[in-house]
Amino acid sequence: MSKAAIVVSKAAIVVSKAAIVVSKAAIVVSKAAIVVSKAAIVVSKAAIVVSKAAIVVSKTAIAYA
Repeated sequence: MSKAAIVVSKAAIVVSKAAIVVSKAAIVVSKAAIVVSKAAIVVSKAAIVVSKAAIVVSKTAIAYA
C-alpha cells in the first residue's frame, strides 16, 4: 500500500470511530427524550383526572347553590 492509501485508511478509521461515538450519544439522547415524553404523558393524564374532578365539584356546587 502506498503512503497516501495508509493515510486515507487511518483517517477513515478516525472518522468511523467519531461516527460511532456520535451515534451512541444520539441513542442516549433519544432514550432520555423517551423518558421525558413518558413523564409528560403521565403529568397530562393526571391533569385530565384533576380537571374532571374539578368539573364534578363545580357541578355539585351549582346543584347545591
